[in-house]
Amino acid sequence: MTNDCQPKVSFLSGSLNHLSLSVSDMKKSLKFYRFFCQEILGYEEVSVEENHAMWFKNGAEALCIQPGTKVPHNKFNPGLHHVGFNADSREQVDGVYKKVQAYCEANKDEELCQVLDAPADYDYLPKYYAVFFTDPDGMKLEIVHTPQESFE
Repeated sequence: MTNDCQPKVSFLSGSLNHLSLSVSDMKKSLKFYRFFCQEILGYEEVSVEENHAMWFKNGAEALCIQPGTKVPHNKFNPGLHHVGFNADSREQVDGVYKKVQAYCEANKDEELCQVLDAPADYDYLPKYYAVFFTDPDGMKLEIVHTPQESFE
């Protein structure tokens, strides 16, 4: 039985508008996120100030960093555990892995990133294929390909 007096619920699109991350070292993080946002995600740098940096993609999605405390990130504390970004194919995941691996190696003295897990299949969903790595604060990032049939 329905109640005609109840307002109809209209759901939002649910797509990501922006992600804002606090970082412990703005200089190190700016170097890493310039690489990650521009070379990996295809975002355009739109603003770099003392208190923030911002990248946009298609004028709709944004990733921002801003200075935070020096307390290291711990994915098991309340708050953000990790962030996953979609890839269109397994080959893109493999390509990101190679780029991130080379970038981390070239910048190992600065400890800008670390590859946690090479690309592999995971049983989160059928055909779920992902690579995991960190930013300078140890924030876990993921690039994942999940084909449409995984959801059917």
